Amino acid sequence: MDVASARREEASCSTAQASEDKTSLMGGEISESEFPKIGVFLQRKFTDEELKGLHKRHSGGTGSANATNIVKYYKERNTVIDSLAEVDSIRLSGVDGARRASAGASKDSNWLIAGSLCTNVLLLVLKVVAAFLSGSLAIIASALDSLLDLTSGTILYFTNRAMRRPDIYKYPVGKTRMEPLGIIVFSSMMGTVGFSVMVEAVRQFVGPEHVHHLEHLRILVGLMAFTVGAKFLLFLLCRTEKQDAIVVLAKDHLNDTITNTLGILGAVLGDRVAPWIDPLVAIVLAAYITRVWGATAYEHIIAMVGRSADPFYLQKLTFLSAHHHPSILQVDTVRAYTFGKRLFAEVDLVLPGDMSLRDAHDIGESLQNKIESLPEIERAFVHLDYETDHRPEHMF
Repeated sequence: MDVASARREEASCSTAQASEDKTSLMGGEISESEFPKIGVFLQRKFTDEELKGLHKRHSGGTGSANATNIVKYYKERNTVIDSLAEVDSIRLSGVDGARRASAGASKDSNWLIAGSLCTNVLLLVLKVVAAFLSGSLAIIASALDSLLDLTSGTILYFTNRAMRRPDIYKYPVGKTRMEPLGIIVFSSMMGTVGFSVMVEAVRQFVGPEHVHHLEHLRILVGLMAFTVGAKFLLFLLCRTEKQDAIVVLAKDHLNDTITNTLGILGAVLGDRVAPWIDPLVAIVLAAYITRVWGATAYEHIIAMVGRSADPFYLQKLTFLSAHHHPSILQVDTVRAYTFGKRLFAEVDLVLPGDMSLRDAHDIGESLQNKIESLPEIERAFVHLDYETDHRPEHMF
């Protein structure tokens, strides 16, 4: 039994249900009872024990890869069912702009951003002292990293503060895109400075000049150990938050914990073992910083451009729209695309041509509110029509 057979078997077991789905989506007089219930799909989920048994039955000989594909298919189906169940459980209860605004910037996130900013100021001073005492290029790279941390903390603090002060006249759709823009600026700076440090490290690595010295070893180790401990504590605090800015800060604190540890090791080994170890560690650190923050900048740039949501999420929106009201004849178009850190959604519905404006408006507005209650959605647009023969709207 391969994946294709599994799909055929599933289709044959749900022919009647599929018939109801088609009637619901394509038109006709539809009652509430004719909508497919999510409980029907939940009953068809495979448990972990069933998936293990399925893999065992189809394993053996050359069938191991095929068994893995079959299990993967049913796991993906379970994920889709869970997603649809989440949509089915949505009940509108006081969804308003205040909830979304408060979700964008919690008091905990503001405290973490401000705390990270103050800590970065202190750690920058300590690292500058350590770099002056040692002359180690690895520690100098770490100090430059802290300078960028301070810059990033300042950017995120002020963008977060601006987001909490909406002005519906100057910024009708809010200021949520200030956060990813700040992250792009910060990431670009990190990548640029990391590349500059890497160039200097390569110059020292291949040349005869090595400038590091460790006359104050205990002081240096003490300063760097305090820095590593403080950054790791901030990482533990920030990783509990889900806001994008705090997630970036948590990644930054973890990176600093690693880079500071490598920095002190490179400085000590470069002084006690071989001079070329210090610039070599600096090259590794600079390359790591450049790669990580270059990838972060690229990720947020793509989000600002407007990449389409994944097919599973489009399925989720289609299911929500198709089951919103029994008078909906067809879901013509469903789009969702990134617009900053969240998604914009566009849904085109087909309603009876003789329906009153009041009823059509109520159906469209309630669906818009329901879609905007999803945490991934920034704003939803619902277009109402009475036929599907026209060219799709907003096609380029």
